[in-house]
Amino acid sequence: MSFPFKRSACTMLQASAFLLGTFPAVSIAETLIQDGYPTADPFLGEALQKDEAEHAKNLLDVITKKIQSDYYPGTAKRDEHTKAHGCVEATFSVVGDLPDALRQGIFSKPQDFKSKLRFSNSSADGQANDIEKDGRGLSIKLYGVAGDKIDDIPDAADQQDFVLVSVPFFFVNSAQDYTKVVDAKDNGTKLDQLEMTATIGLKGTENIVEFFGAPNIGNPLEQTYYSAVPYRLGADENRIAVKYAVKQCAPTQTPIPENPNRNYLRDALVTTLDQGEACLEFMVQQKIGDSMSVEDSVSAWREDISPFVTVAKITIPKQTFNTAKQNDECEKLSFDPWNSVHAHKPLGSINRVRWVVYRGISALRQQMNDQ
Repeated sequence: MSFPFKRSACTMLQASAFLLGTFPAVSIAETLIQDGYPTADPFLGEALQKDEAEHAKNLLDVITKKIQSDYYPGTAKRDEHTKAHGCVEATFSVVGDLPDALRQGIFSKPQDFKSKLRFSNSSADGQANDIEKDGRGLSIKLYGVAGDKIDDIPDAADQQDFVLVSVPFFFVNSAQDYTKVVDAKDNGTKLDQLEMTATIGLKGTENIVEFFGAPNIGNPLEQTYYSAVPYRLGADENRIAVKYAVKQCAPTQTPIPENPNRNYLRDALVTTLDQGEACLEFMVQQKIGDSMSVEDSVSAWREDISPFVTVAKITIPKQTFNTAKQNDECEKLSFDPWNSVHAHKPLGSINRVRWVVYRGISALRQQMNDQ
């Protein structure tokens, strides 16, 4: 199978040049998509939406203006999942005896990967109190991954990223609606924000309420995390569509402090890893039947039809991670689902939009912070 979509490192250098002022006539989004936009895989049910790339460009332009407005040089942060509870070292171990359909990509054989995990709140407020209801996030970076990469990203040739959140669904299915929601949330009036329901519909509204209204947790390790959107597994005629999830190997329940401080989730993670190691399971859910659509990110795939299967164990050893040096390194890290080998290509409209948005935000932060 050929891979016509492969962006070169040149594009990233051009994007950085724009940010430095070399390309004042075009937006960073235009620079990022000038040599192509992700192609669809009809075999797995993908279909590009009308003017999708243009809507993705508009979304990144809105987010770029927001970051440039909120931060001065040297202080730029992520636009979402701004507050990290910590980045920790881990080992990602692929298990054996998997079903044939799942033995593809990095899951093709038992093997270990050095990895880095970032736990976060979903809010754009980096000073938010952890006890406030919020979505949670987990980003995973594997090192030493072999295979042809989708993008030629400098210094990331052997990396594979996974990005997960605390619900198994998203709230929109198009870049156009995504842009309307972000623009209303960041720049709109209270009335504009109330009228978002008309844009995202009842299901999308219910999803947002569930995401931000989920019960508080006592420890980031105890949250179940989901990819929410689909990915390809495999790169030939045997390829399938899947979603990911991560949960504890053995459930625990850390009590929430009676008077929790602003950063009690980081404190809980520090305490756990001061005392010993932690274990998480990385799971895959296979698309079965037409009711599971790769273009419908608003609907979760039913687990009674296709249960999650554990494909790897993540061992987080006892460690000290809450230091000035490691927190600074954590802040500089970028996680991008398109930082991937072809066997784990992101699928669906929301992931295709991410191809523009994630890379653009990362380039913007790095330039503003002189990294």
